[in-house]
Amino acid sequence: TLFDKKFILIFIIALFSKAFSQDIAIGEWRTHFPYGEGVSLTETNNNINCATSLSLFSYDYTDQSLETYSKVSGLSGVGIQKIGYSHDQNVLLIVYDDANIDLVYPDHIYNLSDIKRKSMVGQKVINHIYFKDEVAYLSFSFGIVVLDINKKEIRDSYIIGKNGDQVAINSVSIYNDSIFAATDEGLKKGALDNINLSNYNFWDGFDSASV
Repeated sequence: TLFDKKFILIFIIALFSKAFSQDIAIGEWRTHFPYGEGVSLTETNNNINCATSLSLFSYDYTDQSLETYSKVSGLSGVGIQKIGYSHDQNVLLIVYDDANIDLVYPDHIYNLSDIKRKSMVGQKVINHIYFKDEVAYLSFSFGIVVLDINKKEIRDSYIIGKNGDQVAINSVSIYNDSIFAATDEGLKKGALDNINLSNYNFWDGFDSASV
């Protein structure tokens, strides 16, 4: 439950802070990052990951060990907005403040900078990450970004506001043969087998009778 995750997060942060507050020997060095304030949390198969503004750390359920990640250890950026984990693909997805994206696999990190480099009006705020098979649906402040995890590429983007304008997507979910998007203009849905979902005309306002 959400309460359980918040309790675990508080416990991990307290444990982590205690571990890093211990003295080190003269002449030794260690990195210092703000681990005391979590911004996003996700659970993997064996551990729980917590992102802070500048770094990432994980707590292993099995051996109760803590591991840290940062730009120093291979991440592509700082200022993490949100993280999500695909159990099917065994990959941790990281979205940074500038919309840069890292795919963290067990043995390597792959960077996708397409959204970061794309010029657009307004902010690129990530609100939600939804996984379905090999696809990650990223709900941004401007629309939906469809990321193919297997191919490690952006498959498509959906700008579905009225008249084709940008609209904030708060979350995405898939039910049966439809994709549902909770937007600032209300709930919208499109058919998954429609190859033209990048066209706002193929998205309908929510109608409970059609579900």
